[in-house]
Formats: sequence, structure tokens, C-alpha cells
Amino acid sequence: MPAFIDVLFEHLRREDSDLRLAILLIANHFFQRSHNFRLELINSIQVYTLKEYNELHFPPQDFLVYMLETDPLHYPLPKPAEAANILKKEAMVTLRYWIEKFGAGYAKLQKLENFLKNSKSLDWENSAAELQVTFVLS
Repeated sequence: MPAFIDVLFEHLRREDSDLRLAILLIANHFFQRSHNFRLELINSIQVYTLKEYNELHFPPQDFLVYMLETDPLHYPLPKPAEAANILKKEAMVTLRYWIEKFGAGYAKLQKLENFLKNSKSLDWENSAAELQVTFVLS
């Protein structure tokens, strides 16, 4: 499973929001079906304090950076802009779903929710409304 996660991150680093959206859909498929995949992906997510993040000396291998634009100054989402906006919205909805469905079993997911609520680059609260609309339409 670690090799599969490495391949996903190899593709996530490419400057193509459409490709990143496809990777999000693949990750969501496996996240919902495999405990081992959830563990590997959750372990790849880093929740830093601002001070810790500013002290990094390497590009993070972090799902959030490549999907949510949690550091838009250093790691903006790639063009096209429309695809980047769709990617960010879908990533927020997907992460919120993962937190609601699997958060009780994975402490790091609960910690992640607090990090995302306090992120200045995201509108985490609006993603809750998007998730509700998604469930109603499904």
C-alpha cells in the first residue's frame, strides 16, 4: 500500500488540477474501502502549527497542500482556474465526508478537522453546506 500512495503523490505533484481531481476520486474510492489505505493516507497528512510549517525546508508530501491549497502562497493549485476551484471544493466535501464517516476511528482525522476550521485559506464551514446538498441529491 505505501508504494500505491507514493504513486498517487507522484501524480499529485504535477501541475494539473484536472489530474489532481482524478487522483482525489481514486483516493476517495480506496479510502472508503480499505482500512490500510486510510491508515497510509492519514499518516501522510501533516497538521502543523504555523511556526512548524514556516520552518520546513522541503516541499511537504501532504495531501492537503496538493488538494486544498492550504498554502496558497507557496503551493497554489495549478491552472486551469476553473478546474482548481472544482478541485478545492470537491476536496473539502470529500474530506468532510471522511471526517464524519471515519473520524471516530482515526484520531488524526478529528485533529485535522480542527486544523481545517482554523485555516485562513479555506471556507471550511461552507463545505458543510455543500456536503448536505450532495447527500440530498444522492
